[in-house]
Amino acid sequence: MDEPKNANDRKHRCPVCREKELVPILYGPLPESLTEDRKRGAFSWGGLVMKPDSPRWKCGYCQRSFPIDAV
Repeated sequence: MDEPKNANDRKHRCPVCREKELVPILYGPLPESLTEDRKRGAFSWGGLVMKPDSPRWKCGYCQRSFPIDAV
């Protein structure tokens, strides 16, 4: 796999498998209006409570989760 040409591309790749299929992890109660977005993989639901060390991104390819500063 080719290395990104600039630092901005690097921030949007999975730090493990280097794929670009990252989705945000949302926390808290989810409204019904987000059901379809969740089904199509626009985001991942992390649960009701977000802690300071809770992951903020999930790779759609390898399914690993990462803190906000890891990607």
